[in-house]
Amino acid sequence: MSINLKALTTIFVFVIVIIFFLVVDEYEFYLYLNDHWDKAIAFASAIGTVIAAIATWLAAQRAADGAEIAKRSMEEAGKAAKVTLQETQLYNRRTSFENRYALLLAQHDQYHKQLCDYIDGEKKMTGPGMKFFNDAKKANDCNAVLSFLTGHEIISRYMRTLYHLLKFVQDDFYLDSSGDCVAIQRKYTSPVRSIIRNDILFMIALNALNVKTSISKESGYPRYQKLLHSFDFFEHAVFIKPLDPSGVLINTEWEGLIHSQINSQLIREDRENCGVKFFSLWEVRITSPLIICLVIYENPMRNATTKALETFYTNSKKKLDEQRINEAVNSFNRAKAADDAIRNGLYKENVNDEWKPVTKEIIDFIYVGDVFGTDAFKYFTFKPESSDECLGLSGNINWEYVHSVGNTMSYYGELYKEINEHGGVLLFLKYLETNYEKKLLKFKDEIASYDINQFLSEKVQVGDGK
Repeated sequence: MSINLKALTTIFVFVIVIIFFLVVDEYEFYLYLNDHWDKAIAFASAIGTVIAAIATWLAAQRAADGAEIAKRSMEEAGKAAKVTLQETQLYNRRTSFENRYALLLAQHDQYHKQLCDYIDGEKKMTGPGMKFFNDAKKANDCNAVLSFLTGHEIISRYMRTLYHLLKFVQDDFYLDSSGDCVAIQRKYTSPVRSIIRNDILFMIALNALNVKTSISKESGYPRYQKLLHSFDFFEHAVFIKPLDPSGVLINTEWEGLIHSQINSQLIREDRENCGVKFFSLWEVRITSPLIICLVIYENPMRNATTKALETFYTNSKKKLDEQRINEAVNSFNRAKAADDAIRNGLYKENVNDEWKPVTKEIIDFIYVGDVFGTDAFKYFTFKPESSDECLGLSGNINWEYVHSVGNTMSYYGELYKEINEHGGVLLFLKYLETNYEKKLLKFKDEIASYDINQFLSEKVQVGDGK
């Protein structure tokens, strides 16, 4: 082992210099040294001892430095070996993961093709599959579409395969769940999503709405929907036109498209009571499976849908209601003018009879009685009172015309009465707008019951699927 010779030489020269200065021009020193030789030897020995101690310290210091270097080298070698081991293990995990992923992807592609063939076949013969898509756009709940999807031989098999593929990517990924793991996982789920046809993406979204019942929860549907959310599976999906999505995403009038869709879902039927129909405003139904999907999932039209729902009444439905209300008011007023003219007029039971004043009993019987199929009023003739408001009644009329006036008043009467109870058309329209706002709040509650992000925490996973 070498020592620091430079330091030792410096000390030795320093001692010689001191001795030299002690000796110069000091003859007596030599005499003293001659008389005290034993002390000189002791002094020299002490000097040597000091030098030896210094040399020993330097050697020990160098040895310690060498040991530290060796220690660091061993630590670096250990770290390198650990990194190499980790890299090898990561490579093995990734290889194993990707091999399994490739098998699941191949299985998915096979079942995806089968489902595409099935849908294409349904298009040609307008089978139940086409009714499914129509129900998804116009039904007032999800019952019909979920019933169709559940247990379907081709559809259910595909859905299970996709679920297990996504679940595999999340549960058996080769990296741990820390950091930006989901972003890397999406590199594996994005290719899956990219090959799925738009109509099938819509089916997947609808299928994952089946989260309400205990059976669906045990079967893994909440977890299924959670996976779809996590992997942003519908970021390019066109729900509003599942079978023909071309051109939709370049259309900037998305809010108008949603308004048109909601208009197509209006219940354009009259209210009926005991077989009697009454004029009704068209009922808004916004809880269709399509609208639910547009609101729950991240998709290109999600924000536009939310806005369209809020503006639908003022921008679209209000105009329809106003038209219908004016129709009801005008029709009722014309019928009421005719009714007044008839009641204030004359009638006779046959051509040979004398004219006499119309009675309430005869009018009421014609209005509410079952007079068709009898000859009771067959020859009755009415002469209404002349009225500017009752155009077209300048001549005589038969009992059938009188009966139609009664029907018209009955048909529009309920809505006319309701309008008057609310203080007129404008206030009634305001009342309808408030009702729509309440319906929208109720719809948001309904949405929450389908959206697992509203009731399932990140740590909860219900069921593993079948």
